[in-house]
Amino acid sequence: MALFKKKEKKVDQPEAKAVVADVGIAHALSSSPSTMTSGALQATKILIKPLVTEKAATISALRQYVFAVAPSANKSEIKKAVRALYGVEPTSVNVARVSGKQGRFGRSLGQRKNWKKAIVTLKEGQSISLYEGV
Repeated sequence: MALFKKKEKKVDQPEAKAVVADVGIAHALSSSPSTMTSGALQATKILIKPLVTEKAATISALRQYVFAVAPSANKSEIKKAVRALYGVEPTSVNVARVSGKQGRFGRSLGQRKNWKKAIVTLKEGQSISLYEGV
């Protein structure tokens, strides 16, 4: 016998799409994965997320944008993914592997995952609206 009924919270789809639009990849994620073009679907697997940090915001003035990318991605794949998702033309891509930090909890030792980041430089006059309002 239940005394209280759980209220279900409804998620409005247009609000969810608006959040994705702020990141700038709404056009690639607007349809279901089965109807998405293979280039856009592949690009979402390569570009994991944009890194929104203070340093990344400062170098955006130089038309450079920082992304966390798949560890197996190479420079040409990253360039194609940025072109497919954001519709801009990258001039160069610099890639760095970042070692995961080590930590401990009591006697247990552990380590975060290693990951890869890419710094993408765009052509003159082009930009991605990632860091607006940060």
